[in-house]
Amino acid sequence: MAPTGRRRAALVLTALTATAFAPPTIQPTRRVALNAKVKTKKKKKTAKSTGGFGAAPKKTTLTDEEKEARAIRGAVRDATTALEEVRDQEGEAQAWLKLGAVLVRGGEFSEAERVFAAGAEKFDDEMLSAAEMTYRGHSLSYHRGPCAEWTNAVEFDEWVVGGPEQIEDHRTVSWKPEEPRAFASKSPLIPKDECDRVIALCEKRAEEMGGWQKARHAQAATTDMNVKDVPEILEWFNSRLKSTLFPMLASRFPDKIKDAADIRAHDAFIVKYDMEGQRSLPLHVDESAFSFTIALNDMSDYEGGGTRFERARRPGSSDPWKEEVLNADAGGVVAFAGKARHGGMQITAGTRYIIPLFCFVDENRSGKAPGYVVEGLG
Repeated sequence: MAPTGRRRAALVLTALTATAFAPPTIQPTRRVALNAKVKTKKKKKTAKSTGGFGAAPKKTTLTDEEKEARAIRGAVRDATTALEEVRDQEGEAQAWLKLGAVLVRGGEFSEAERVFAAGAEKFDDEMLSAAEMTYRGHSLSYHRGPCAEWTNAVEFDEWVVGGPEQIEDHRTVSWKPEEPRAFASKSPLIPKDECDRVIALCEKRAEEMGGWQKARHAQAATTDMNVKDVPEILEWFNSRLKSTLFPMLASRFPDKIKDAADIRAHDAFIVKYDMEGQRSLPLHVDESAFSFTIALNDMSDYEGGGTRFERARRPGSSDPWKEEVLNADAGGVVAFAGKARHGGMQITAGTRYIIPLFCFVDENRSGKAPGYVVEGLG
């Protein structure tokens, strides 16, 4: 079983920062095209003369971006060659890890995920398994592929979140100041009877298992239950990802998500807030490009609650940044940029059920289709 929490994070950090794995230095937020053609100036024809008459050919000058692209392509090529040379020999597991690390640093995140996964499948290696989990998460349990078109007439309340500073990028998704958004639906996307059934299945499962889980997340612990661990809920959830949730997310962030089919669910779980257990969640940022909460019961079932954003204001407004709490009734959602600082507002009575969903975009910075390196390895 792959390590989790802080242990996994420490292992991956070690792998990606180890001197032996360090590829050329690049700007992490710059969009580097690994497959870009290097532009060169055409050489002018010069008159040949023994006396030196005529202009000498100009030397090719590369931009910083082109130099970086060349360096990264070279690092990937060298790491791939090194892996091929140690196939079925001692050190192959480390070669898989090194190749993945080079791809991460080059912005080829989908490719790195697949390299770590291929290595972990072949070797019982703790660091490869940790790296695979960090970049892939539980996405194989959830819908991957074509989705329905978003044709729903649901309206959304829109806010700029994160404040005046640039928030952290997530892989290929970067945010300029004033870009990050939070959207709260004004009506349900999912019928209430479906939400009621999910709550009933969760409570039944918790009774069978001796209670809800409370220690899975080191950063922001929740009283929860994995969606993937309850077959009936997982089947329903994947259907809703395909028909409703992924299309909705793509429609809210069209400049960041090219196609709903590119969205992956890194993790999803049901959270229970009540007066006997968890009541709130401290301010934090998520390890995801996009996050959202799906409300499973109505706001009339509890007091307080909601997703609390540390700094928010209306789009186009020059009003001071202020804290804002967004919420929805059963079947509604609050979707937002995962790197915007937020938390769970405290409830003061009743019980609140939600499904937090954490998503990333399955793409490489170069624009190359995911799988090109692994497929080349055979």
